[in-house]
Amino acid sequence: MNSPITSARLAMQAASLGSQVAGRVVNQVAGGVEKTIGLFEEILEDSSPVKTQPLSAGELQSLINRVGESVKKSLESIGIVMNPPIELAVQVDGEVRVTNDHPDAARIETALSGNRDILDQLQQIRNVSGVNRLIVSKSTYLSA
Repeated sequence: MNSPITSARLAMQAASLGSQVAGRVVNQVAGGVEKTIGLFEEILEDSSPVKTQPLSAGELQSLINRVGESVKKSLESIGIVMNPPIELAVQVDGEVRVTNDHPDAARIETALSGNRDILDQLQQIRNVSGVNRLIVSKSTYLSA
């Protein structure tokens, strides 16, 4: 039995896949039906860099730790400190927002919005677990 969150996530993934297919199909109509069918099969078999299969608790924590460390290093490299801790929320559209009153919130959002690797990892966490918030501090990475 699927939970409402799982059902909603699956519906969003199906809608996204449908949108991708529709956009590509429109571009391929002039190329003929054969090319379109082949493209559809390719999309279904595509191994996206953003994993959508469930993770074990250990795998999820490992991913959270890796992305937390990446966020920390990225922000420290531009002089942003983790005190107070930074609370990040991953929006449905993939954007990242600082949800606490961190003094460098605008700089943090700008820096992270330009880092595709971090954004992909945060989106992956959201896709596979429903976790859409991450707290980054000097030494720990927590999902909220």
